Amino acid sequence: MSKLFLLVIFFLSPLSFANAKEETNIADGALLRGLDKVSGE
Repeated sequence: MSKLFLLVIFFLSPLSFANAKEETNIADGALLRGLDKVSGE
């Protein structure tokens, strides 16, 4: 049972990490676009 639990964590951890990284990239992109608009005006 504990091995199965560890296996699930092992597979889900990289997925959640990649998802969090992608969200951070989206947030960074939005921030950069906002700065471009401010500096462009």
